Amino acid sequence: MSNCRPNEVTLIGALSACSQIGCLALGEWIHGYLRRNPEVRRTTTLNNSLVHLYAKCGKINAALDTFLEHGSRDLESWNTMLTGFAINGCGTSALSLFSQMMKLGVRPDRISFVGVLMACSHVGMVEDARRCLDCMTRFYGIDPRAEHYGCLVDVLSRGGHLDEARSLLESMPCEADASAWGALLGGCFAHGKYELGIEAAVHLIQLQPLEEGRYVALQNLYATVGRTEDALRVRKVMYDMGIRQSSGTSTIEVEGVVHEFLAGDL
Repeated sequence: MSNCRPNEVTLIGALSACSQIGCLALGEWIHGYLRRNPEVRRTTTLNNSLVHLYAKCGKINAALDTFLEHGSRDLESWNTMLTGFAINGCGTSALSLFSQMMKLGVRPDRISFVGVLMACSHVGMVEDARRCLDCMTRFYGIDPRAEHYGCLVDVLSRGGHLDEARSLLESMPCEADASAWGALLGGCFAHGKYELGIEAAVHLIQLQPLEEGRYVALQNLYATVGRTEDALRVRKVMYDMGIRQSSGTSTIEVEGVVHEFLAGDL
């Protein structure tokens, strides 16, 4: 086995696993291995995997450096970096990168617009998000899907446009998923619209009847508005269905080993 050396396919698989569990140390080792062994083909797909890992682990500067140092880029490269900026709260950088894509003639796809809408959400650009959804259809012939509407609901909810977000959930041509209703619920908590939050929580329970967090949110909302009996009823429903409120868990990587902790362990 000592003569077996990983190729680009092996490394892509390893990086995918690292991204899933947040194992940054091994991903960095793989990156170093590529630099020490130039005979291993650093394909565009392999470089995209590195960018994704760094972005997923919050190392956005390393992700950008890796994106820039590889000369060959495909649409997935741009989308990976764009989404990486968005999920790390770098909305302005994401929108700047999208503008650069347009100038270079890179045609965006559905994933590109998800990244743009996420970026708009992080920087509170409500009007830009509205225009983005219109631009998809008008200029690129891309019909928005649930994830795009969900992002717009998130933008509106974060910005306090809760009635508009609620109307969008009702009027969108595809069925709203749990992430969209969850965005509305989060906005209701943030802006003190508890009655609308109750409606959102009820919808979430219908979509995810075994998700204990949805029941806890509804119970808390009822308690907040003084509907104690309804809060107790939710707790009873959880008990009857065998749904238990679990302790929170966290994971952390220490010297290359991923550890999981329950709340109260420390």
